[in-house]
Amino acid sequence: WSNDIIHLCQKHQNPQLSRGCEDYTVLVDNLTVSFPVPVSTPVFKAFNDTEAAVNCSLPQVIAYGTHVSSCTATDAELGTVSSCTFSVIVKAPGCPPLSSDPFSQVSCSEVRDAADDQFHPVGDVCQHNCQPGYVIPKGRQEWSTKICLSNGTWSNDIIHLCQKHQNPQLSRGCEDYTVVVDNLTVSFPFPVSTPVFKAFNDTEAAVNCSLPQVIAYGTHVSSCTATDAELGTVSSCTFSVIVEASGCPPLSSDPFSQVSARSRTAAEDHFILVGDVCST
Repeated sequence: WSNDIIHLCQKHQNPQLSRGCEDYTVLVDNLTVSFPVPVSTPVFKAFNDTEAAVNCSLPQVIAYGTHVSSCTATDAELGTVSSCTFSVIVKAPGCPPLSSDPFSQVSCSEVRDAADDQFHPVGDVCQHNCQPGYVIPKGRQEWSTKICLSNGTWSNDIIHLCQKHQNPQLSRGCEDYTVVVDNLTVSFPFPVSTPVFKAFNDTEAAVNCSLPQVIAYGTHVSSCTATDAELGTVSSCTFSVIVEASGCPPLSSDPFSQVSARSRTAAEDHFILVGDVCST
């Protein structure tokens, strides 16, 4: 025979994982470890106790976060393959200390001794808590919580969130006033003026009044409430609207009397003033 070698057939076996292909974490501190970071390649045993050729989708990582590597091992002798997948979690050593504004304190989910560790651990959740008499405006509340991200930065770096818990301040209106209805320039119904209140950040507070308009003569009272939606505070005020006619028409006197008024002469004014007293 051309050769006398026997026992040629071998068991058709896939490469066997012998090391690696497990999730692991890398701490990138930019001192001992920096980007790019090589990803470890798993080891597979092939025919005759050799190492299979391994090809992975992720030879290195260049950013923080969780990265997935898929690997394929090939046994060239037996023509068999195996595969596996693992994750590489890349983190920073932590986040720098948070600054608190003069009117707040910062509390965090992780117990940390500032004297022992300068960094907050990744995943730490911190909250700004205002001192008594101060509040975080509604539009800024989403920034009051800060999370230490895997790249060593906080989810937001906005501070000075706490503002003085102050009621809206009256800047105009809310004073008694008189309206003369002459049915020429002014007639019923007419709108009642709304006072102006200053709210947070020099905006105008929303004002709601009990008397949007008047439809009759007399004295009418309007009660108003101003709401600062950002600070959650309210103020109120009350004022009167006195509605008068322009006057009364002249009185006719009979042939045997005269009418006298205290405050009007016929030549000066067609109307007799409201409140005037006439006698015959």
